Amino acid sequence: MRQQNVSVLSDRQVQSLQDLANSCKSVAHLREYASRAGYHVPALKSKMCDLQYLHAVMEKRVYCLKTENIRIKNCPRPPAPKVLLRLLLAAAEEDGLDLGIRQNKPPDARWMLEVLSTMRPGLYIFDKGYVPDAADRGLRNDAAQQVDNSDGFWTGQPRLGEIGRAAKSHFSVLNRLLGGDSIELKIRQLQERRERFNALQDERLAALEIKRSLKGQKQRSAQELELREEAMRQREQQLRERERL
Repeated sequence: MRQQNVSVLSDRQVQSLQDLANSCKSVAHLREYASRAGYHVPALKSKMCDLQYLHAVMEKRVYCLKTENIRIKNCPRPPAPKVLLRLLLAAAEEDGLDLGIRQNKPPDARWMLEVLSTMRPGLYIFDKGYVPDAADRGLRNDAAQQVDNSDGFWTGQPRLGEIGRAAKSHFSVLNRLLGGDSIELKIRQLQERRERFNALQDERLAALEIKRSLKGQKQRSAQELELREEAMRQREQQLRERERL
């Protein structure tokens, strides 16, 4: 007969905070508990799978599918993660569901595919002949984009990119000239990177300030100790002089 596992939490209706604190010490532990409870949560490496999301799942404030309800549909060549995210958010909005997806906290692509295959099994990305096009791969369709040449700037110009070397299918210069959306995205990314850098610098300065403060306290303590020892030596010398007299 199989023995009862004594290391599991009891079935009491209210668990003690000490028992839970001793059992759940990290986000990885909480994610594992959610998975053991049957919830189909994103991968631990996913930005979405943090303490805030897992706590919301535990309290049923967001909708999370159960693993037993997941229906897998094959998608050998899935679209870009941002396309999957757009499709998933659209499906959730149509169904009036809050999946707990937050800005700058996207789930992993595999989780999105599995949830989409359950919520929208007839979606076009699960068709037998589906192959992601440039849009679904997250690429710009430069061939279809038109350039204003009403002033004749480009008329009669030589094809400099094809002279002296094989032509390359890149649009690096034109992307910088015409890619307004990509430029705005890069600006936002740079701003976010700068904000993260500034926050990191503030943390380092705060840590340095604390270190300096502790060092100053240590030095003051050492000076006070030296003064006390000096006072004791003077006191002992005075006592010895009195004994001689």
